[in-house]
Amino acid sequence: MKGTLKCSNTDEISVLYLGEAEEALGKAHALVKNDQAILSELEKVRGRLRGKREKEKKAFKKMFS
Repeated sequence: MKGTLKCSNTDEISVLYLGEAEEALGKAHALVKNDQAILSELEKVRGRLRGKREKEKKAFKKMFS
């Protein structure tokens, strides 16, 4: 992965791409355990995934209540 993911609107980044990024960074972290840059990016991606999932959960909760 070259650099960090840049996007003007973070809502445009799909969960699919974040999932792929998490998988790639997880593999990289498994290979190079002590690389803080990889670990930092992995934590950022996981945080964004959690945020998107919570946002989706709230949206669907309103639809079915």
